[in-house]
Amino acid sequence: SSSSSSSSSKRRTLENVSVAVKDNIDVAGFKTGCGNPQFLRDFSPRVKRKSAPLIERLIDDAGGTLVGKTHMDELAWSLQGENHHYGTPKNGRAPDRIPGGSSSGSASAVSQGLAELAVGTDTAGSVRVPASFCGICSIRLTHDFDERMCREGIVPLAKSFDVPGFFGKNVDILLKATRAVFANDDGDDDDDDDDDDDEAGRRSANVSKLLVALAGAGDCFSRTTTTMFSYFHSYICSQQQQH
Repeated sequence: SSSSSSSSSKRRTLENVSVAVKDNIDVAGFKTGCGNPQFLRDFSPRVKRKSAPLIERLIDDAGGTLVGKTHMDELAWSLQGENHHYGTPKNGRAPDRIPGGSSSGSASAVSQGLAELAVGTDTAGSVRVPASFCGICSIRLTHDFDERMCREGIVPLAKSFDVPGFFGKNVDILLKATRAVFANDDGDDDDDDDDDDDEAGRRSANVSKLLVALAGAGDCFSRTTTTMFSYFHSYICSQQQQH
């Protein structure tokens, strides 16, 4: 029938979007090295059979295309982005400067155009700092918006502070990533910008716990912050009305 044909051809949220993943997050078919060869040898010597739930949502459910894993500060213990063992990822905006860390490789990949979307983690600035150093957009998700996606398959630094986050060259890609993460567990991650009704029901009542913080950074970011705030405000309101 035409309806079944339409459903089977539905475009997924991150279809054809290239995705890079920080090396402290499990990805099926890869080892998790945490930026340190001794950690790789002693604690994570085997290839992972299963991806972290966050990566499953972005790749398996939302249709993102994995392009690789990214370097990082050793064990996520720095904000500079330098790594003695593997070298320092290039800052695509300012090649003569450090990229910031600890999600240095993820920010570097986006700033150099090697990936459209990159996944990192943030404990005390590890998404926000490299994004600012490399001149790209980022979002640090809220603590425990989903315990499995916040923690499972992610090597911790400080569990009570650790949260995943995303990098992109523009706000649109960050919106797609967050929509994918907040999709229903049944895989309903349709990305139809023209139909606001599709936004309702994408996430459980936990979305009411979502906190949004915006920091002013001059006129050059006014459009970005307004767009992000408008999206999250309307999204949270729709969820609160439903529940």
